[in-house]
Amino acid sequence: MIKYIFPLLLLIVSCKEAQNEQPSEVSLENQRLIAEANYKDSVISYYISSVNEIEENLSEIKQKENILSLDITSKESSSSKEDRILSDIELINELMVKNKKKISELEKHLKESKLQSKEFEKLIATLTKQIQDKDLEIGNLKAELIKVNSALAHLFSEYNNRLDELDQQTNLINAAFYAIGTAKELREKGVLTKEGGFIGIGKATKLMDDFNKSYFTQLDITQTPSIQLFSKNAKLITNHPKGSYQISSEGNKQVLIISDSIEFWSVSKYLVVVVD
Repeated sequence: MIKYIFPLLLLIVSCKEAQNEQPSEVSLENQRLIAEANYKDSVISYYISSVNEIEENLSEIKQKENILSLDITSKESSSSKEDRILSDIELINELMVKNKKKISELEKHLKESKLQSKEFEKLIATLTKQIQDKDLEIGNLKAELIKVNSALAHLFSEYNNRLDELDQQTNLINAAFYAIGTAKELREKGVLTKEGGFIGIGKATKLMDDFNKSYFTQLDITQTPSIQLFSKNAKLITNHPKGSYQISSEGNKQVLIISDSIEFWSVSKYLVVVVD
């Protein structure tokens, strides 16, 4: 663990040094440097916390693996042994899912923070390799357990089916859909309509009651912090809570930044954006 934390501490020291330079001078440049140093501190603290969590999970997984290895040769009654084995396997799988999710979050934060650090990248690569190796170990251990006790084969099959169902439910929960286009294009595709107004004046563009869902693109809300809008003038037609997003400019085009994905998609899982 020390070999991971040491390079991160070096970054913290460098950030603090930048923060403490010329304390008597209160200037916009110094304020910017201090803010940048504080931001780097928070990113590094997040990384240290995440690394600790992953290491603790891997340690607990190792303990459970040792217990399962002992269960292979144990002469304990079949029923109680099988229940304990399934419980341990389930816990191991949960910890592995947490680790993979945490690695994904680390990669996302590193990309979004724009904090260039070879040490961070190397750390993530090392942890990813450890998790991949652990996946292989667990797979071999399951195969050995099944070989020793054929009754476990049926139990593992049922358990894997439950995992598949859970994955499907998770994918469904995390699924959202978006459509981007000009107002004319979206009307022609059966997504938008114009309603209200008086003798053709003042009509409002809104989502059709029975809109064409096949025109939408699916996304995973946990993996989509931003959406390119491919236009310099974009407007959201669907309702999404203020404060959960912002539209920023990148060059001559805009991008939708989703700062709070849970809140953003809480009103509707369908997003419609009209562009010029």
